[in-house]
Amino acid sequence: MRLISAWAEAARCTDEVEAEVLAGRLRVADVDVQVFSQKDHANVVAFGALALVRVLVPVFQLQEAQRILAAETS
Repeated sequence: MRLISAWAEAARCTDEVEAEVLAGRLRVADVDVQVFSQKDHANVVAFGALALVRVLVPVFQLQEAQRILAAETS
C-alpha cells in the first residue's frame, strides 16, 4: 500500500480513461476518490514512472475500495 498525504493507492493504471472508469465505480459506491496522473503527455511513454495514473482513496476507505474493485473484475 502506498500512502500519499492520507490517501492510499487503490489501483494503478497506465491509461487515464481506465483510471476514471475505476474512479467512477468507486464514486457510485460513495467512496471518495482522486485520480492522480503522472502521465507524460509531451512524450509517448507507456511504461515506468512517466506513465502512472493512480486511483487514490482515503486510507480509511481503502479496504472498501479494494473490495469494490475486486468484485467488478471478478
